[in-house]
Amino acid sequence: MKKFRVVSISLAIAVLNLVSMSGCSQNTNRPALGMVSGKITLNGTPLKEATVEFQPAEGRPSIGVTDDQGAYRLSYTDTEKGAVIGQHSVRITTIRPQSGGEGGQPLVEARPEIVPANYNDNSTLTAEVKAGENVFDFPLEGERKK
Repeated sequence: MKKFRVVSISLAIAVLNLVSMSGCSQNTNRPALGMVSGKITLNGTPLKEATVEFQPAEGRPSIGVTDDQGAYRLSYTDTEKGAVIGQHSVRITTIRPQSGGEGGQPLVEARPEIVPANYNDNSTLTAEVKAGENVFDFPLEGERKK
């Protein structure tokens, strides 16, 4: 009975060590991230369902989508929030191609671009992400040229 108890305790300690090590380990391949959020308006009106992309000089971009109030929060991956620390070019777009409708998928209607080109195709927007919380509001102005 004592031998069983010693083995059980040893096994429990080993499992706890593995769990604690996996919880504390960090992805060393991931660059340092800063949390990024903000609000986007177009001509004073909240811009809903817009895609916001922060592209660093090197590496993967971070992306967010605005809610009904124009608020967004960037994600680096599906499970990690934020953006790479450093300088970014910023693109904001509302364009969306039609998708879905096959195999029981819901049809998502296409949506045209309403944001002027100098905020997406030829973006002049930039932002410098720092460690910690970053808030970048973008009050966009103008009309999309046809």
